[in-house]
Amino acid sequence: MAITLTLANNIQEGEENPWLKEGILADDEELAEECGLMTPRVMSDFDKMIEEEEEFLNDGLDIVEELEAVIDKGDGLFVNEVIQPGKVYENIPIRIIMKKNAFAIGAIDGNSSVYISCGLMKTANLTIGSIHMANLIYKPSNQNDWKAIFIHPKIDPVLVNEFSSEGINFSTYHVPKQNLGKMIGKGGICIQKILNDIVYNNPSMKNAFNGDIVSDKVMMEGEGVPKLDINNFDDYTEIKVWDNHGKRCIPTTPTSESNPVMFDVIEDFAKKMYC
Repeated sequence: MAITLTLANNIQEGEENPWLKEGILADDEELAEECGLMTPRVMSDFDKMIEEEEEFLNDGLDIVEELEAVIDKGDGLFVNEVIQPGKVYENIPIRIIMKKNAFAIGAIDGNSSVYISCGLMKTANLTIGSIHMANLIYKPSNQNDWKAIFIHPKIDPVLVNEFSSEGINFSTYHVPKQNLGKMIGKGGICIQKILNDIVYNNPSMKNAFNGDIVSDKVMMEGEGVPKLDINNFDDYTEIKVWDNHGKRCIPTTPTSESNPVMFDVIEDFAKKMYC
């Protein structure tokens, strides 16, 4: 801030003006600040406190205005969620993360807290890594807060296009719109878990999936692993499938054709990925 001071011309001839002689000193600047002629260079603790209080008050007023705007629209309802024992919470997406002989465990957004009984597990044909819509009740037991009482059947995908070329089947399906992150997982981890569980239950599938790749685990890039292209549109999710087998008959051992395993790309793989 520039300051212009008009001084009375009472300097004796030959006497030098003190501001020209010594310049503007710190005392002069402090006096100018106190008089309001200059903006304070360093804000005092008191002034800082006042400024912070004003910012806090303005933020609070902004929140009040936003809430009033929501209420004015007529669709603003604010509820403190209270879990009600005995209430059935319907259509909750859960991912299967563990299967034992007598039960299974599901997760809600990564939180492992859903107990699934043996009967329900077998009826729903669960796969580790698969995602399902379930009805839950709040029933804390051991480390699990929720119990699944019903798992909704998967909606069949709608086939919109299909053709074959040079032994490769190309299919396009539409399913209810999904969260792609939940379908695929980081780095395809959800798909990998589904493939691992298929091989765990049917070990001969590993060779069918991996082809010429020698590995102790299922490789995503294996020539027998169905290739997927998944995209979201306005009101549906599109799944494109490239597969060289379709419904395939896999022998239980690489050298035996007896007691083969039936593997359906859609039923046993793609449908595990959405709910």
